[in-house]
Amino acid sequence: MQIRVIFAAVAAVAILAGCAAGNDRLRNLNSQQIAEQIVDTQTNRQDVVALLGEPNTTQQEADGTKVLEYTWVRSRPSAKNFIPLNPIDEFPTTKKSLRVWIDDNDRVVKHEYSGVFYVYRKPLIGSNSTHSMRPLTQEELDGLADLVVFVVAEQAPLFRLEQPVPLEEHMTAALATAVLSLAGCAAQTRADTDMPAEAFTPEGARRYLAKCRTAREAIQVYGDPERTMKSNTRPSQKGFVWEWVGVRPSFLADKDKRSSRTPTVKRELHVWCGSGGEIVDIEVVGFFYTQVKLPALSPIFAELRALNADELQSLKVPVASGEVLEEYNAYYARQ
Repeated sequence: MQIRVIFAAVAAVAILAGCAAGNDRLRNLNSQQIAEQIVDTQTNRQDVVALLGEPNTTQQEADGTKVLEYTWVRSRPSAKNFIPLNPIDEFPTTKKSLRVWIDDNDRVVKHEYSGVFYVYRKPLIGSNSTHSMRPLTQEELDGLADLVVFVVAEQAPLFRLEQPVPLEEHMTAALATAVLSLAGCAAQTRADTDMPAEAFTPEGARRYLAKCRTAREAIQVYGDPERTMKSNTRPSQKGFVWEWVGVRPSFLADKDKRSSRTPTVKRELHVWCGSGGEIVDIEVVGFFYTQVKLPALSPIFAELRALNADELQSLKVPVASGEVLEEYNAYYARQ
C-alpha cells in the first residue's frame, strides 16, 4: 500500500509539473498585451527585445527583412504513462509562437501570435509519432481555457514525408506518402482523397459541402475519411477528418541546404455531426512545417506553426524563413 501511495504521489507531481522550454515571458503574455506593446509600423526592435528578451531564432528574408521568433513549449506526461506495462507513453504538448518582422530601420512591419497543440506518442515497440494536432483557440492561447484533447478513434500519423511535385498535381492527384514522426519515419503508401487542394480551403469546403446535410453525403463527396474523432467540448458529436498535404522545393538562400529541406503544408477538413449523422459544423485547419533531413539521422520538422487565415485560403505552401522570395514567386508563377 505504501509503495502504491508513493508511486501515485510521484506520478501526480510529474503530471502537474510537466516540462517547459523557451521564452518564459511569452508564456505570461496574452494577445491583448502583445497587441498593446507591439504595434505594427510603430514599435522598434529595441522595444520588442525589452519586452521579451532576445529571440529564440532570427532569420533574414531575401528582401532584408528580419524575422524574430519567440517560442514557448510545454509538454507533460499523460496519466496513463505511469501505469505498469503501458505499451504507449503519451505527452500532450503546447507550443506558442510569436513572429515579428523587422525592416532595415529596425521597425516592426508585422507580427503574428499563434499556437498549436499535439500529442507526442512514444510506444515500446515501433516508431514515435505525433497526433491530434490542432491550432490553439484564442482562449487557450491566452491561458483562459483548459486545453481540449481530441480522442482519435481511428488514428492516422500526423506528418507525411512527401516529394516536391508541381502545384497542379497537388490539386488533382492522390499523394503516395510515408509517415514522418518526431523520431523517425516508416514507409506507408496510401491514397489520399482525390479532391483538389481548393476543397481544403474554408471557402472551398463550404462550396463542396453546400448540398450535404449528413456525414454519409459528405463521404460521397470527399470519399472515406482519414479518421474520426471526438472532443469533450462536443460530447454528443462525432468528427470526420479528411487530410491534404502539399509540398514544394526549398528556396533557401543557402543553396547547399536546399536538398535537405522540404517546406510542407498539412490541411484538415473537420466535419462535425450530431448523433443522427446530421452535419452540425464544418472547419478547416492547417499547419506549416519544414521537413529537415539530417545526415545518418531520421528526419525532423522545423518551423511548426498554424496557418493564418490568408494562408488557409491560399493554395501555396508559405514562405519559410531564410528563403529567396524572388525564386519562391517565380516557382508559383510557372505553375
